[in-house]
Amino acid sequence: MQLPNAAGVHLGQQVMWHAVQGRLAELLPSLNDFVERHPRILVWRSFRALARLAQGDAIGARAEFQTLIAAGFTPAKRGVNLRSYLAGLGALCVGLRDREHAQRLYEMVTRRPEPWAVDGCMTLGPWALLMGSLARLCGRRAEAAAHFEEAIVLGRRMRARPVVAQAQSLLVAVQLGGDLDAAARARASEALAEAEQTARELDLVDVLARIARLRAELPAAVGGREPTCCAARATSGSCASVARRCG
Repeated sequence: MQLPNAAGVHLGQQVMWHAVQGRLAELLPSLNDFVERHPRILVWRSFRALARLAQGDAIGARAEFQTLIAAGFTPAKRGVNLRSYLAGLGALCVGLRDREHAQRLYEMVTRRPEPWAVDGCMTLGPWALLMGSLARLCGRRAEAAAHFEEAIVLGRRMRARPVVAQAQSLLVAVQLGGDLDAAARARASEALAEAEQTARELDLVDVLARIARLRAELPAAVGGREPTCCAARATSGSCASVARRCG
């Protein structure tokens, strides 16, 4: 294997796990170095932007996103890393809450024929997880909930516990936008308990943070009270979590 390819595979493995855990900011130095040495490999620029966003540099992340959007969507349609590129771009869109491009990216993701975003030796989870976050950003709450439910099924089938925990917490976040009766509240509490156990065992810091916010909102949601801004922020998810984003 050529050295740039080997380095890319190694970086991909790091991105995959750090994104799942909500620790992508820790990879910013490595992502900066790789992008500087291989500027024509666009896939890592979206993840670098996500790392910047996780560090609090929303201006830098948005500038990178706008540059990638201006370059067109061809890298997300064909190429060696098209799935990773599309997944990263979609997660960045969610993290930035960029509604202007959310619909276009949602349509592109829904056209993917495979259930999981897999390139080479890395996966960024099932497409349903990203579709749910993009649908939520587009204001399509029912579709978002259906996508997160699908992500839970796919995650359980593959025994991908981080995916299940991420999807469970995001599904509850969406459900808080509607009326919850006692039974629905009980189901939501059970889902959060399972997700929290997984998140603690695997150190999924972004999932734990989202669950903490949702637990504060859950009792007040009974009777149809509108969730506060904390619950609204908790509805963003992505690939990842690839994405910290607003999760």
